[in-house]
Formats: sequence, structure tokens, C-alpha cells
Amino acid sequence: MPARLLLLWLLSPLCVAAPLRLVVQEFAPYSFMGSDNQPTGAMVDMVKEACSYWPEGCQITLRPNLRARKELDLGEVDGMFPLAWSDARAKTLSYSVPLCKASWGIFAHVDEIDAPLTLARLGHARIGVTRGSFSETLLRQLDDTLHQQGIPPMQLELNVNDDDANLLKIERQGRYNLYFSNLDVALYRLNLSGASKIRLWQKSHEANYYIAFNRQRMSEAQLAAFNQILTRLEAQGNLLRHRVHWGLSSPLPDHRLHTLFPPGSQRPHAN
Repeated sequence: MPARLLLLWLLSPLCVAAPLRLVVQEFAPYSFMGSDNQPTGAMVDMVKEACSYWPEGCQITLRPNLRARKELDLGEVDGMFPLAWSDARAKTLSYSVPLCKASWGIFAHVDEIDAPLTLARLGHARIGVTRGSFSETLLRQLDDTLHQQGIPPMQLELNVNDDDANLLKIERQGRYNLYFSNLDVALYRLNLSGASKIRLWQKSHEANYYIAFNRQRMSEAQLAAFNQILTRLEAQGNLLRHRVHWGLSSPLPDHRLHTLFPPGSQRPHAN
């Protein structure tokens, strides 16, 4: 039986009557608004291919990050991506199979990077991060580690918007001299801007990115059927093709948040 007909047969008792409503944020290279005013990016391309096999298709809309998360939490949309897995989120959200690996770390002006980064050097450091982001969560965990070791806390400078200008403030060495970010996002922005005095100082975390679905809108049977599509595309090499095109890494084999800095401070799950 052709794959599409098999999927239709699997979904027939579920009464699927409308496209899946999915939201993304401006988060290049994973998702962003293209020149045709339509969402595009690495994960958008992967999800669009999966949606081409979904009986009713998908509607992917770009929203500001906090609005997208609110729509997901309130059940106004079926799902959002990219999101990392966490114990807290898993209480209300269901997850697709992983689509790629993401990494986070600390960026600095080249004049700051005169030696390997240590926890002691982060004491009292002014470091920028996007408010309400997963990056802020990870940075606060790192700040907790400083506190546990008797090191003065960092001074977190919270940016309302996640955009190029906030990262590029490091070059001016004004409001803050360090920046914490998703590596792929920061490196993509630095490449576009041509900034030459900002470097990755220390990679700190790794975890997978997924599509997160609202459990009240996406049944277990629907999720299993959608994951079946993604698993088949992964086996065929289609998702790898998209990752290679956008320069992303393949998923880690587990849900864990892998803490790389400081060594030995592994946490069981993301938050």
C-alpha cells in the first residue's frame, strides 16, 4: 500500500478535518521569514516535507517568540518548533522525534579571549541574553553553578527582542561584553553581518530540537502517525539532506541536556 494511502487509513478514525496549525519564530537558520514573505529555514524545510504527506497538510505561521509560546500553551495552535525537550514542558506538550542537535555557548569580543574561559572569569561579568528564552534558562543554571562554588553571580542583561543588534553590541563593548546564545543562530547572524571581532569563547550545552505539540489538540494516534512520517523521511536520508544544506548537526541519541561547561555539572534533563 502506498505510504500516503497507508497514512490515510491510519488516520481515518481520527476525523482530521483541518491542517495542522504550527507556529515558528524568527530564529534563523531554523526558521525565519523568507524573501517571499513565507516562513523558511532548516526546520521549516524538514517539517514542510513531512507535512506534504499529512492528509490535510500544515499551516506554518511566523510569530514573535513569546506570542508563539502563548498560543501553544493556550491551545490556539497545534504545535511549535523548534523547542527543546524538558520535564516541565513534557507535562503539557508532546514531542515529535528529534530533528536536529542544537548547541549553546558564550560569545565574546576577541580582546576578551586571551585564555580559556573559567567559572571565576564569569563572576561579575555582564552578559547579554534574550528574555524568556531557553538560552536564559541555561544561563541561569550556569549562574546557579557559580553561586554553589562561592563565585559572585553574573550580571544578566535581558534583551526583549532576539535580533542581530543585541549580539553585535559586543563589538562596541558597551552594555555588556559577553553574549549567551544558540550557536547556530549566533554564527548565522555573524556571517550575515560580517562582524569580525566576535568569537565563540565556550560551548556550554547541547540538546535536541523537536516539534512540540499541545496535548489537547494532538492525539497520541495523530502524533504517532506524524512521527511515522518523520521516521521514514529520516531513514530515507531526506532530513539529513536538509540538515547538510543548512549546516546543522544530526540529533543526539537521547533527550538529555548535555552540559559541557563546566565539566562534571551534567543535568538529567533540559528545563
